[in-house]
Amino acid sequence: MSLKYFHIVFMTIASIMTIANGYLFYIEWRSYNETKYLVLTILAVIFCVALILYNNYFLKKMSTLDD
Repeated sequence: MSLKYFHIVFMTIASIMTIANGYLFYIEWRSYNETKYLVLTILAVIFCVALILYNNYFLKKMSTLDD
């Protein structure tokens, strides 16, 4: 497996896990109404967006290197 495909798989798994954690934090916030869960939900969303943006950057960079 090449670095490019490993990176795609790894970043996809990391993004899915970040979304799942954010969802679980959201459920906890709705149940207990504690601020820490809301903060963790927002951080999970920010990290997920950052992972997606980084993955897009990496794929563009790899496509220029392949040529």
